[in-house]
Amino acid sequence: MKAHAQYITDEKGKKKAIILDLKEYEKLIHALEDLEDRKAFLSVVREKAIPYGEIESRLKKSKRL
Repeated sequence: MKAHAQYITDEKGKKKAIILDLKEYEKLIHALEDLEDRKAFLSVVREKAIPYGEIESRLKKSKRL
C-alpha cells in the first residue's frame, strides 16, 4: 500500500502534520487494529493454562464462589 500524502510544514520546512485520503487513513487504521488483535491473540495463546480445580479453589478461598 503506497500512501499519497500531503504534508503540513512549519516555517522552517519541518513536517508537522499529514493529510491522507480518507480511504487510505481507514486502511491504516484497519491494519493497526489487525496488528493489535494479533498481539492480543498471541499473548493469550502463550498464557499458561490453569486447571479448573485450581481456579475453583482460589475463588472459594477468596469467597467469590
